[in-house]
Amino acid sequence: MIETFGATFFGVITSFSLWYLGTWFVQYRSDKQARASILIEIKEEIQLNIAVLDSHISGIPNVLKKGEIPGALSGRLGLAVYHYAINSGQLRLLSTQQRLTLTVVARLSEAANEFINNTETLLNIWHLKPQDQALRLANHRLSNLVESLQDKRKHLQAALDSL
Repeated sequence: MIETFGATFFGVITSFSLWYLGTWFVQYRSDKQARASILIEIKEEIQLNIAVLDSHISGIPNVLKKGEIPGALSGRLGLAVYHYAINSGQLRLLSTQQRLTLTVVARLSEAANEFINNTETLLNIWHLKPQDQALRLANHRLSNLVESLQDKRKHLQAALDSL
């Protein structure tokens, strides 16, 4: 009877241990794949945001040379991966440094989008002013926008390099 109990007890403990280790291993592999996927998506979005900034940085001076006031500034920086990482809970899979970098990137992108949106609103208001005054104001604001976007581009590139 003790022999049967010992064999049964050993079998149950062994079965539980194998189940637990198997579950842990499956979760570990899943988290590892999710971490790699989210990092790839973050890097791709940062690269896309850098491309959007480059298009603004190179396009705005061309518009200013023509002496025109643009009615709209196309392209905004993406924040989809940041929101996805938070909402899905995959942000926990990243290291503290990676989470901090992602937070900085998101804040920079939000600030750039706000500056672009505010500039676009001002440009539309300035269309109502006399042409020479509006052009002077728009030139100053768009020059400041380009400087700000260049600075944000540098920071995004540094964040991309650190990931």
